[in-house]
Amino acid sequence: MDGQKPFCQRKLNVKIETNHCPKSIVNEPPEIPCTNHKTEKGKIVYLGEKTVKFGDVITAVASLFLITVLISYPLESMLISLLGLNLAPTIGALISVLLGGLLVGYIFAGKTDDVRREVLVKISVLFTVLMLFSIVLNNAVLGEYFTNWVQETYMESNPTASLTTFEMFLVGGLFIGSQMFMNAILLFVFSLIGLFAGAKLRR
Repeated sequence: MDGQKPFCQRKLNVKIETNHCPKSIVNEPPEIPCTNHKTEKGKIVYLGEKTVKFGDVITAVASLFLITVLISYPLESMLISLLGLNLAPTIGALISVLLGGLLVGYIFAGKTDDVRREVLVKISVLFTVLMLFSIVLNNAVLGEYFTNWVQETYMESNPTASLTTFEMFLVGGLFIGSQMFMNAILLFVFSLIGLFAGAKLRR
């Protein structure tokens, strides 16, 4: 061996980084990227398999929509006798969205450690778009009833007006636009409040 120590007894002159992110030997590129963790109150939380995926967001949106539908009908039916036909559907729908968001936020927070603000916002945005689509579809299904309601509402505000078919078509579009505008704001806000509250309760 010419005075040399056996290989197993040789001292390796290698410096190892002891950072929170596992890296390989100095002067070589890291094998594991430093992106799979988050810092929370001074400690490292490795997410691993509990990182939120796009499929999880879609499942949360579908669950929120389904829960809202299941709550809204019996709730609105009970509120009609108390608040009347004009207020009960709107108030019942908003309460249903809030309760649905609360349940989904609570369940969702238990499925993953990565409940960040932007994830809940994405769920709320997609849910709002889905609800707006269902509202437009509902108006289309009602058809003539919706058209008559638009015409009666407009004529109550403008009793001397005489509109052509095309002008009535434009008025109907404005009604749908205003309906979507208000519903978009209310649905987004109430669902987001419910999701945040549910996630906080789980933590």
